[in-house]
Amino acid sequence: MFSLPIFVGLDYHQKIIQVCVMDQNRKILVNQAVANDPAAVLRVVAPFGSNVHAASRPIFSRTRKLGLPSGTLG
Repeated sequence: MFSLPIFVGLDYHQKIIQVCVMDQNRKILVNQAVANDPAAVLRVVAPFGSNVHAASRPIFSRTRKLGLPSGTLG
């Protein structure tokens, strides 16, 4: 298990989520597509411990199509 901070980037798509896990030196540890399902993301991230920081790509195009303000989920 890792004790150092791990950073996770999530890029959401309709059918998949691209998951990129990096260490504090920006070394990519994992970069893979998984099913668009929270459990699938957890299976990728869980082995790295609990010191995880995550960010996701904004879904502006999806919210605009739905007529919602940017940053909201429909």
